[in-house]
Amino acid sequence: MHDPAPHCADFHLAQKCVEGDCASIVLLQKEFGEATYAFLRRSGADEADAREVVDGLWAEYLVPDANGRVRMNRYTGQSRLQTWLNTVAFNRLVGRTRERQRRAKLHGRMPETSEGEEHAHPRGEAAAAAAAVSYEQGPLLDLMRLAIERAFKDCRDEDFVMLQLAHSDQLKLSEIARMFGRSQATICRQLDRASKSLSKATMANVHELDPWIQLGWDDFMDLCRSASPECFGVVD
Repeated sequence: MHDPAPHCADFHLAQKCVEGDCASIVLLQKEFGEATYAFLRRSGADEADAREVVDGLWAEYLVPDANGRVRMNRYTGQSRLQTWLNTVAFNRLVGRTRERQRRAKLHGRMPETSEGEEHAHPRGEAAAAAAAVSYEQGPLLDLMRLAIERAFKDCRDEDFVMLQLAHSDQLKLSEIARMFGRSQATICRQLDRASKSLSKATMANVHELDPWIQLGWDDFMDLCRSASPECFGVVD
């Protein structure tokens, strides 16, 4: 059993959908589906593509496969359900665009794209770097990884060390203060400034890499929590 924290209500709704509860499925499609459709439209998809991607989402994630498995089970509650659905849908949109480009190349011509398709990936293949990946951990998470790598690269050395000690190594504030010979209040303020600077730089990088992606810092953090370590280059 997955630990549903910190999004218990979303996790239980998803599980009800997996079990085939009609009321839960209607709620998912009406409230979450429309929000995902709006997210795709803001991200550059045209009306037809956005609707087809969302409809395909239900067919793929709510209908049992030949072995009776339902893909909605992949949602663990570690991120908000809306964020997870938006990510899956966005990566499905990327897949559709790539497939059209592939077919067009095979036929020796450029794809006939709508305005929405052009906006979905203004930098073409470079805006969605990884190929042959799952929808849950596809181009959007690749872009996020690059954005945060750039932000850390530009981070002040001392700030980087403090953030690592506080979050990765989970040292207490008093321990970090002793290491740097400063008061706990000073370290606390520096960590707060460093965290805000890192989040601002990360989101600026996301927007630079793909201006059409509408993603907030809370969504970014939710996706980080729900992604596997391998997605961000961490391998035990």
